Amino acid sequence: MHNKINRRTFTKQSAIFSAPLILPVSAKGANERLNIGVVGVGGKGGHNLAQVGGENIVAVCDVDRNRLAGAKNQHPKAVEYTDYRKLIERNDIDAVWIEQRIEDRRLARINKDFEQADHIRDELSAAGIRIEDSADGTTWHPL
Repeated sequence: MHNKINRRTFTKQSAIFSAPLILPVSAKGANERLNIGVVGVGGKGGHNLAQVGGENIVAVCDVDRNRLAGAKNQHPKAVEYTDYRKLIERNDIDAVWIEQRIEDRRLARINKDFEQADHIRDELSAAGIRIEDSADGTTWHPL
């Protein structure tokens, strides 16, 4: 499955699906709640966090400590992280919600910060996401 990631598509996917990417780690029964980790809890990420609030939010991550504190207030049992890589390393999470990293990479490329864009691509690859750039934009799919 290929998904175009450009500003228009990113906005549409965020609005339609509440997040551009959910990485399932394991399957649950119909009546079981998912253990979810959320990366990026401010702005659109905060909205997305509210959308999955009925699930078991076990981890929240943001570099902004004020936003992180707000998310922790809403989900007191969640473990806080400022480094999303540590959240992804957990083995008790059924889905990781990566809200910001693909958009961060897109912005780095626009700003011609190719070293940062490559770094983000490598991080996403380590998380099981393959990124492909072309003249038509960026596509991603699970490895």
